[in-house]
Amino acid sequence: MVYFKYIVAAFLIILIPIGTFLLFFLDVIPRSSSRAARVEHVVLVRFRPDVAKPQIDGVFAALEQLRHTIPGITRILTGPNSSPEGLGRGYNHLFIVDFASIAARDAYLKDPGHQAVARQLLSLADGGTDGLVVADLAAGD
Repeated sequence: MVYFKYIVAAFLIILIPIGTFLLFFLDVIPRSSSRAARVEHVVLVRFRPDVAKPQIDGVFAALEQLRHTIPGITRILTGPNSSPEGLGRGYNHLFIVDFASIAARDAYLKDPGHQAVARQLLSLADGGTDGLVVADLAAGD
Protein backbone atom coordinates (compact mmCIF):
# COMPACT_ATOMS: atom_id res chain seq x y z
CA MET A 1 0.00 0.00 0.00
CA VAL A 2 2.98 2.29 0.58
CA TYR A 3 3.99 2.13 -3.06
CA PHE A 4 0.45 2.59 -4.38
CA LYS A 5 0.73 6.37 -4.65
CA TYR A 6 4.07 6.03 -6.47
CA ILE A 7 2.60 3.53 -8.91
CA VAL A 8 -0.39 5.81 -9.59
CA ALA A 9 1.91 8.84 -10.00
CA ALA A 10 4.20 6.96 -12.42
CA PHE A 11 1.18 5.69 -14.31
CA LEU A 12 -0.20 9.22 -14.72
CA ILE A 13 3.18 10.73 -15.55
CA ILE A 14 3.65 8.21 -18.36
CA LEU A 15 0.11 7.77 -19.68
CA ILE A 16 -1.07 11.37 -19.79
CA PRO A 17 1.71 12.60 -22.13
CA ILE A 18 1.48 9.48 -24.32
CA GLY A 19 -2.32 9.69 -24.45
CA THR A 20 -2.22 13.40 -25.25
CA PHE A 21 0.36 12.79 -27.98
CA LEU A 22 -1.72 10.03 -29.58
CA LEU A 23 -4.97 11.98 -29.40
CA PHE A 24 -3.32 15.02 -30.93
CA PHE A 25 -1.88 13.14 -33.88
CA LEU A 26 -4.89 10.92 -34.47
CA ASP A 27 -7.29 13.85 -34.43
CA VAL A 28 -5.45 16.90 -35.81
CA ILE A 29 -3.01 15.65 -38.44
CA PRO A 30 -5.57 14.21 -40.90
CA ARG A 31 -7.58 17.43 -40.82
CA SER A 32 -4.60 19.74 -41.17
CA SER A 33 -3.20 17.90 -44.19
CA SER A 34 -5.14 19.17 -47.20
CA ARG A 35 -3.12 16.92 -49.50
CA ALA A 36 -4.86 13.92 -47.90
CA ALA A 37 -8.42 15.26 -48.30
CA ARG A 38 -10.80 13.41 -50.59
CA VAL A 39 -12.13 15.52 -53.46
CA GLU A 40 -15.49 15.42 -55.23
CA HIS A 41 -15.11 17.07 -58.66
CA VAL A 42 -18.58 18.06 -59.92
CA VAL A 43 -19.20 19.23 -63.49
CA LEU A 44 -22.57 20.42 -64.78
CA VAL A 45 -22.93 20.36 -68.56
CA ARG A 46 -25.31 22.20 -70.87
CA PHE A 47 -24.99 20.40 -74.21
CA ARG A 48 -25.78 22.17 -77.46
CA PRO A 49 -29.33 21.45 -78.71
CA ASP A 50 -27.98 19.62 -81.77
CA VAL A 51 -25.93 17.12 -79.73
CA ALA A 52 -27.46 13.64 -79.93
CA LYS A 53 -27.64 11.07 -77.12
CA PRO A 54 -24.95 8.81 -78.71
CA GLN A 55 -22.50 11.73 -78.65
CA ILE A 56 -23.25 12.39 -74.97
CA ASP A 57 -22.94 8.69 -74.18
CA GLY A 58 -19.61 8.60 -76.04
CA VAL A 59 -18.04 11.47 -74.13
CA PHE A 60 -19.27 10.02 -70.82
CA ALA A 61 -17.90 6.57 -71.74
CA ALA A 62 -14.51 8.14 -72.53
CA LEU A 63 -14.62 9.94 -69.19
CA GLU A 64 -15.45 6.72 -67.33
CA GLN A 65 -12.47 4.98 -68.96
CA LEU A 66 -10.14 7.46 -67.25
CA ARG A 67 -10.75 5.61 -63.98
CA HIS A 68 -8.70 2.74 -65.38
CA THR A 69 -5.78 4.90 -66.52
CA ILE A 70 -5.43 7.70 -63.96
CA PRO A 71 -4.43 6.70 -60.40
CA GLY A 72 -6.41 8.14 -57.50
CA ILE A 73 -9.84 8.17 -59.12
CA THR A 74 -12.13 6.22 -56.81
CA ARG A 75 -15.44 6.66 -58.65
CA ILE A 76 -17.00 8.35 -61.67
CA LEU A 77 -20.73 8.99 -61.98
CA THR A 78 -22.27 10.36 -65.17
CA GLY A 79 -25.77 11.03 -66.39
CA PRO A 80 -28.64 13.38 -66.99
CA ASN A 81 -29.77 15.87 -64.37
CA SER A 82 -32.71 14.20 -62.62
CA SER A 83 -33.58 16.94 -60.13
CA PRO A 84 -37.34 17.62 -59.98
CA GLU A 85 -36.79 21.16 -58.66
CA GLY A 86 -36.50 22.81 -62.07
CA LEU A 87 -33.45 24.84 -61.06
CA GLY A 88 -30.97 23.27 -63.49
CA ARG A 89 -30.81 26.42 -65.66
CA GLY A 90 -30.29 24.33 -68.77
CA TYR A 91 -27.46 22.22 -67.33
CA ASN A 92 -29.05 18.97 -68.41
CA HIS A 93 -26.21 16.55 -67.60
CA LEU A 94 -23.51 16.21 -64.99
CA PHE A 95 -20.67 14.05 -63.84
CA ILE A 96 -18.87 13.57 -60.55
CA VAL A 97 -15.31 12.32 -60.27
CA ASP A 98 -14.22 11.25 -56.79
CA PHE A 99 -10.52 11.44 -55.98
CA ALA A 100 -8.61 9.88 -53.11
CA SER A 101 -6.72 13.15 -52.53
CA ILE A 102 -6.16 16.67 -53.76
CA ALA A 103 -2.88 15.48 -55.29
CA ALA A 104 -4.80 12.85 -57.31
CA ARG A 105 -7.21 15.54 -58.57
CA ASP A 106 -4.30 17.78 -59.54
CA ALA A 107 -2.64 14.92 -61.47
CA TYR A 108 -5.95 14.21 -63.26
CA LEU A 109 -6.22 17.82 -64.41
CA LYS A 110 -2.78 17.60 -66.06
CA ASP A 111 -3.25 14.10 -67.50
CA PRO A 112 -3.29 13.98 -71.35
CA GLY A 113 -6.22 11.54 -71.28
CA HIS A 114 -8.30 13.94 -69.23
CA GLN A 115 -7.33 16.84 -71.46
CA ALA A 116 -8.48 14.90 -74.55
CA VAL A 117 -11.87 14.13 -72.97
CA ALA A 118 -12.14 17.76 -71.84
CA ARG A 119 -11.61 18.96 -75.42
CA GLN A 120 -14.27 16.52 -76.65
CA LEU A 121 -16.69 17.72 -73.94
CA LEU A 122 -16.02 21.39 -74.72
CA SER A 123 -16.76 20.78 -78.40
CA LEU A 124 -20.25 19.53 -77.42
CA ALA A 125 -21.02 22.05 -74.67
CA ASP A 126 -23.27 24.99 -75.49
CA GLY A 127 -20.86 27.92 -75.84
CA GLY A 128 -17.75 25.91 -74.91
CA THR A 129 -16.76 26.79 -71.35
CA ASP A 130 -20.00 28.79 -70.98
CA GLY A 131 -21.80 25.44 -71.10
CA LEU A 132 -19.96 24.11 -68.04
CA VAL A 133 -19.99 24.69 -64.31
CA VAL A 134 -17.14 23.07 -62.40
CA ALA A 135 -16.88 22.85 -58.61
CA ASP A 136 -14.72 20.82 -56.24
CA LEU A 137 -15.52 19.82 -52.68
CA ALA A 138 -12.61 18.74 -50.51
CA ALA A 139 -13.99 16.40 -47.85
CA GLY A 140 -11.98 15.78 -44.70
CA ASP A 141 -10.22 19.14 -44.45
